[in-house]
Amino acid sequence: MAERFSSDQHTLINPNRPELRYIDLHMRPNCFKLSKRYTLAILAHIGFLIIFAMRSNLCFFNIEKIEKLYPNGTDFYRIWDIERTMDASFLLAYFIVQIPAGIIAYKYPSQLFFGICILASSIMAIIQSVTFNWVTFEFGYAAFFQGLAQSATFPAIHGMLYTWAPSTERATLTTIAYSGTFMGVLFGTAFSYHACSYFEQEHFLAFYGAAGIIWYLTWIWLVFERPEDHPTIEDSEFEYLKRHIEVPKIKPPIQWKKIFSSMPCWALFVVYLCSSFNSFYLFQADYSQINYIHVHENVVAYEIPALVMVIIVPASGYLADLISSKTSLSNTQIRKYYICGGLLIELIAYVPSLFLDKNSLPFLLDTEILDMICYSFTISGYFVNHLDIAPMYACITISISNLFGTLVGGFLSHGSSHKPFGIQIFFAIMSVFHIFAVIFYGIWGSGDIQPWAKTNDDENDQNSSQDSTRNRHNGIENPL
Repeated sequence: MAERFSSDQHTLINPNRPELRYIDLHMRPNCFKLSKRYTLAILAHIGFLIIFAMRSNLCFFNIEKIEKLYPNGTDFYRIWDIERTMDASFLLAYFIVQIPAGIIAYKYPSQLFFGICILASSIMAIIQSVTFNWVTFEFGYAAFFQGLAQSATFPAIHGMLYTWAPSTERATLTTIAYSGTFMGVLFGTAFSYHACSYFEQEHFLAFYGAAGIIWYLTWIWLVFERPEDHPTIEDSEFEYLKRHIEVPKIKPPIQWKKIFSSMPCWALFVVYLCSSFNSFYLFQADYSQINYIHVHENVVAYEIPALVMVIIVPASGYLADLISSKTSLSNTQIRKYYICGGLLIELIAYVPSLFLDKNSLPFLLDTEILDMICYSFTISGYFVNHLDIAPMYACITISISNLFGTLVGGFLSHGSSHKPFGIQIFFAIMSVFHIFAVIFYGIWGSGDIQPWAKTNDDENDQNSSQDSTRNRHNGIENPL
């Protein structure tokens, strides 16, 4: 179907859309020929890239810079102590902000919330760049405030995907957006590793801060809360989204009791809690990675896993939607294959680790590629599953999942990064948690919208999830 664009809003299917803004009269909010939903996903990807690259800046602990800030004595243990303070401060902020962020994303425009979070993080990066040379006690505070801003982006983006991601493309759009977190680790690690000898730490912070501000201006220009709020959305895309997404005019109160009594929700909480050992220990954008790279002098150990996940996560999301459209498998079956299958195969990487000593890290890195491939399938199924079972409350359920994951996986893995009780015991714990997650999700996991999460309009569409295959071929063309 040829793309249609009309400058006369009153000729469109949705004549009640808002009038063009002043900037729209000169520059229409169109990103080349991309559809509005894919524009959102790609810009969200870039937003995650910027904030995760900030945390993956290896110049944070440049030896010469630390010596200038602490002239009375600097050694490896001083750097280690700073790193632990920053990690703990970030995790504390990440933990306390989850539920409030989920509530804000549910009650207020989530696209503004997402943009403000990244803007705030960018402004703080610029402030850090100015104060870096004369405020020696700012490390923990800086990490804490970065954690407040950055961790709120996860509930916010789920609040947006609810109104923009149709069931037929839900996994694709979700994984495109979230793969930006891994792209940020890849870019931030590689770029800073090769360039921090030429640029000062504060220059990197200013660079990311300026990039975040430019991104924010682009975001508020191109992205809107709902399709009906977009002044220049194509007729074909607007009709396509309205046929596949039901959004109530007034959101009901948050169903806290139903959420905490729902076994499919608990299945997701358990999956993230158990798999968080993987994300926080084997791979994550944190400040402690600099110690590993200084000790082992192998930045590739962070670049390759990140590259694997940048490729596999969105590819696995697209594959899930393709399987849904081309086969008779239900959403529940696909999500269980992804999550349970990924967790089980990850054990292949863990079991040999039970018999290795603390000096066997190079072997673990060899198995890490397999681990990251499996984890990519697990995490892609996990992210989209929140939108499957409770699309309207996805921002709430993912905030609860992050809360549990940070409490157990984040803080325990942070402490275990120094291996106080041995690497074999830690991998044994990871293996037990993975097996428990497989059993729990295998029994109670679901890919169908729960009755308590349906809108009034959903009551007349009980078979929407079972009809996902026919929806792709029901006469309404999918406008990309």
